[in-house]
Amino acid sequence: MRYRLLNSAESKQHPISEEQLLTGRGIRLVRFKLPSRYGQLAYYLAAGEWKKADQKTAQIMLQVAGREEEDYLRLEDIEKFPCADLGTIDQLWVKYSEGRFGFSVQKRIWQEVGGKVDYSTECKLGDRVGWRKGGNWLNYQKIINFTHEAPVGILPCWYRYVTRLGRVLTIRPGSSLGINISLVQRAVTCSI
Repeated sequence: MRYRLLNSAESKQHPISEEQLLTGRGIRLVRFKLPSRYGQLAYYLAAGEWKKADQKTAQIMLQVAGREEEDYLRLEDIEKFPCADLGTIDQLWVKYSEGRFGFSVQKRIWQEVGGKVDYSTECKLGDRVGWRKGGNWLNYQKIINFTHEAPVGILPCWYRYVTRLGRVLTIRPGSSLGINISLVQRAVTCSI
């Protein structure tokens, strides 16, 4: 695909205000209205504040699923999670992490390690993205250094959710299997 600058006739036919030009190079900025619930997430991601973005992602997912009061997601909540919202979250993560983080990244890695709905495949995924070390699942606080150099696919960290009070609820491997598989399957169903 090739790009070129607008010529003078095209500029007159399709006027672009000065603020819409990107450094005077004739590149049209495309703006869309991001739903307000995603504004803070986009800000954290753009600033590279991965931990805050991860926590905000969990809060948004609870809000979208109507589970703020309960502070956790059930399998049925994930299975019904709106594709548009999952897609928006994923697009923001992928864009601002330059393709390192996001549900679609995790789905791709899941498929690379076998794509099966079983604990063995989940362990392989955990090993690959850094949720496990030496055969053990890591505590959320020990998982990540929260830098751009963190393992590809480690964020958003789906097997834990942040409560409104800032406490971290970690779902241990025995109970997390369904949560992890449901998120992968939802990403597949939603074509993310």
